[in-house]
Amino acid sequence: MPSPSPTDAAQLFPLGDAAVVVQFGDSISPAIHAAIRAFTIYLEQHPFVGLRACVPAFTTLTVY
Repeated sequence: MPSPSPTDAAQLFPLGDAAVVVQFGDSISPAIHAAIRAFTIYLEQHPFVGLRACVPAFTTLTVY
């Protein structure tokens, strides 16, 4: 069984009443950057009703 990578699971944290922070890991890495970028692109191409913005950071993506 392969060992889990930092991008296998993301944690969700509420940010007030209008946003969610998706945390992909706790350290800066190319794999985490790629996961954040891929999820950002996915949300941009398949927006849900009410999506206002996606703000990527080093280990997180904030979704408004």
